[in-house]
Amino acid sequence: GILTYEDVTSVDSVGLITAKSGVNITGGELTVGSGITMGIAGVATFSGTSDVMLLDNVQLRVGSSSDLQIYHNGSHSFIDEGGAGNLYIRSGTDNGITLNTDSDVILYYDNSLKFQTTTDGTKTTGIATATVGIDAAISVWTLGASGSSHYTFTGPGNLSATTDPTLNL
Repeated sequence: GILTYEDVTSVDSVGLITAKSGVNITGGELTVGSGITMGIAGVATFSGTSDVMLLDNVQLRVGSSSDLQIYHNGSHSFIDEGGAGNLYIRSGTDNGITLNTDSDVILYYDNSLKFQTTTDGTKTTGIATATVGIDAAISVWTLGASGSSHYTFTGPGNLSATTDPTLNL
């Protein structure tokens, strides 16, 4: 049947009353208002314009072991793969970002690996374009001659046609 509970603050009864805390539903589903339904299989459905709001430091946990956690600590937002697995951010079937536990981070473009962190730094697949502020990536050195037995370099690093400079690469 249907149990309707509306603003009950006290119960007057003649006879036997059994009172207990909480509400247990052993069959069917619980409907709260017109927008929230809790099913027996543990599935909550939110319809209409209802929003789900979790306060700071409250975690949304997903998975049998609650490995995936999504939360906000009051200052920062986190998506945390709390187990030993990897975290994948995808759009449809395309890879976007892969965070491998205790290993690399990989960025994709159109499902093709483009940027990867390594123990020594980074690896870029394809063309890397540098903008102002990265002098080595946009610099030009000119090799010249000073007579028949000396060389010169002109370019960044205080090389202004210096004769036989020491080069550190």
